[in-house]
Amino acid sequence: MAFDPNPYFRKLILVATHNPVVAKLVNAYGMKLGAARFVAGESFEANRIRSAPDPGHAIQMARGLAQQAGPQAVVLVIGSVYLAGQIKALLATGAGAGAGA
Repeated sequence: MAFDPNPYFRKLILVATHNPVVAKLVNAYGMKLGAARFVAGESFEANRIRSAPDPGHAIQMARGLAQQAGPQAVVLVIGSVYLAGQIKALLATGAGAGAGA
């Protein structure tokens, strides 16, 4: 059986996410290091792309856009693993629910 390094890399990534130095680098340079090439601006008009100043506002904005657009709409949220953790925590506590929740 061949050696599979993937579980070790996954564990390393998960351990690194708790490192404040790594978090600071990702927050400061994440888009420059590669995430920028996956931004939807290449596929959508600029007026259809929104950004929010913080995760709570992003939740409110996504819910508002989804309500405006109707049941057939898709709201795509792009962010880092750190952002996903923040959003998950906000949703679990009910924060970021906004008036339209």
